[in-house]
Amino acid sequence: MCIRCRHAEAPDPLGYCATCAVHARIELTEGYRRLARYLGAWAAFDEWSRRHGAEPANG
Repeated sequence: MCIRCRHAEAPDPLGYCATCAVHARIELTEGYRRLARYLGAWAAFDEWSRRHGAEPANG
């Protein structure tokens, strides 16, 4: 039984059926993209604050 949809057989070792395995991979990829954008925004803010004479957030 699939751990995500609870309807289909799950031959995948992680417990997903084929459809849910694809959806889980898409969600994971989108999560990494969102994390990269978030960290990029913080890096841009840190650079901006350094150019404007502010102290870095961590020290």
